[in-house]
Formats: sequence, C-alpha cells, structure tokens
Amino acid sequence: MKVCIATSNKAKIEGVLGALKRIGLRGEIETTAWPQDVVPMTLEETVQGAIRRAVSSRRGDCLGVGVEAGFFTAAGVHFGVHVAAVYDGALIAVGASQAFQISEEEYLAFDKRGRGVLAELGTDREKGLVSALTNGAIVRRQLVEEAVYFALVSYMHLSGLKWSR
Repeated sequence: MKVCIATSNKAKIEGVLGALKRIGLRGEIETTAWPQDVVPMTLEETVQGAIRRAVSSRRGDCLGVGVEAGFFTAAGVHFGVHVAAVYDGALIAVGASQAFQISEEEYLAFDKRGRGVLAELGTDREKGLVSALTNGAIVRRQLVEEAVYFALVSYMHLSGLKWSR
C-alpha cells in the first residue's frame, strides 16, 4: 500500500509505519513538506488539521494520511491528544490517540508561545510533550501509531472492508 503523509517528522513517519504493520499492511511512505501552523487548542481544530493534512497529501492512488497534535479542554480539564485522518479520494476516516492531562500553565503556554514550549520542557517535536511528562517512558511515535491505527480501523469500518484476522 502506498501512503502519502504531509510531514517530515520522523516520529510521525515511524508511527504511520507502526500502525500499518499493526493492522497487517505493508506500506511505502511518501512524504510532503507541511508548514508549521499554530498549535491547535481545541479538539475541533486538531481534527480539522489532521483532515487538512490527509487531503492535501494525497496524490494519485496513495492513501493520504494526516496527523495533528493538539489540545482540548473538557469539564475544565486540559488534555493533549494526537488525531489522525486517512483519505482515499472519497472517504475520510478519523482516529485519535489516548489523551493525557496537562496543567493550566502548560495549556496557556502552548496557546501563547506555540511549539517553542517543547524546548523549554526539554523535549522536541519528535519526542513530543508526552516524552517530557513521562521522562521518556512514552514518546510521540506511540501516540501517532495509536491515532493512525484507529483512523485505519475507522476507515475499514466505514468502507465496509473486513478484517483478515
């Protein structure tokens, strides 16, 4: 399966490959550059960003994949999450990683200063915020893999494809 993804981030590429393997598919990855946008501060913005990436990355017969990291607030609690979308030219399917709570101060810092906060926390775009919060026990690639895996599960469900297991 040929997969096109709008990123050059190694963690996202490895996460996509991990999700494909987990679902029993082999993938050839083609990447396209994606400009650094503002950090999505709502679930709506995060989902929209993933869909935008998936749609814009698709060329020819490849499956477009978009992954967006962002934040959201529910019941006054702030969370970080990764959302993935897959697009085959007609159908868009979405999945998400496990979400994790962040402090009010961290949420406001990302809202005000964007991705620069990662360096302040001693991490980078490839390791991700979750790496700083877990002292490296969990890294961004794992959250990307979860999000893409569930986007593929959603895609199979919505398109009527059956599991081969």
